[in-house]
Amino acid sequence: MSSSNDHYNSLLRKIKELGQSQDETYGEQIRCEAGCYHCCHPPDSLFQVEAETLEAAISALSTEQKERIAERLVAYEQDNSLLCPLLENGCCQVYESRPSICRTQGYALSFPQEQHVLQPSETPQTSTLSWCQLNFTEQQPNKELAFDVERLNTMLSLITSLGWPEQPPRRDLVPLIRSGISSKSLISKGSCNHF
Repeated sequence: MSSSNDHYNSLLRKIKELGQSQDETYGEQIRCEAGCYHCCHPPDSLFQVEAETLEAAISALSTEQKERIAERLVAYEQDNSLLCPLLENGCCQVYESRPSICRTQGYALSFPQEQHVLQPSETPQTSTLSWCQLNFTEQQPNKELAFDVERLNTMLSLITSLGWPEQPPRRDLVPLIRSGISSKSLISKGSCNHF
């Protein structure tokens, strides 16, 4: 498992470097900052390696923080269009342990293009770009600097298969949060930083 953690930490460093490259290249075009949480709509599930990290971080929160997360989780279960239950006053309570999707949101992301029959006038596209609507309002990002989501998911899948070969590759988010808030651990504080 420590080998999986090493690979995961290496991947997180690469994500940070790629984010910094976009920050340096586009400057004020990227308006994400502390307290900005428009992209904080969680996925339904996480890769095991991310789930383990997130669950440990949740279990390390204070009893009071866990109680507030539990209240927000109930609301989220009734309406999953709500913001992430781990947000409190616009700040992630487990910021340092957030999954890769949270680390890349807002930045330029490259997704595989859906395959379809091309018309004679169409140029084949291999990917499509996406980003937060608050960013890149004056200049479209360059595909070469975008996070390759398919590649990122492949890396997470490989890391997970190394560390948890006998388990399903992904864990559902809601039971994961429930497990974290029911665990007892040391008290730690959340953070309100960005990337």
